[in-house]
Amino acid sequence: MAVISTAIFGAPITTHADAFRFDDFFKNKLGYSQEKMVELQSKVHHFLLSIYEFIEKNYGQYVEIGIDFAIDVAGKFWFIEANSQSTKVSLQKAYDKAVLSRAYKNILEYARYLFEQTLEGDQT
Repeated sequence: MAVISTAIFGAPITTHADAFRFDDFFKNKLGYSQEKMVELQSKVHHFLLSIYEFIEKNYGQYVEIGIDFAIDVAGKFWFIEANSQSTKVSLQKAYDKAVLSRAYKNILEYARYLFEQTLEGDQT
């Protein structure tokens, strides 16, 4: 069972100490065809988005959420837990510094967006 820790779609696959890019893990480690991998990415995206939307609807806005889940050998998705922030260690292991920097920049850009929304609300 592969455990996937993700804060953003396209985040790394982690199995404890190891971290892999999504396509590297499923294509090169598990031998998925390009077609099967694209189909799985779509399912993962939908699964994660539904969890993210549920959390924000019930608990308020988050800048980022780390969502841990598993996919069993039958292809069934299992939600494990959500964390109030992601673990950048896995992102750093699977990608280069530019991707890690972008992840931090996304947080700041989202904070600026929320601040600007607040200012616009004050003007009405």
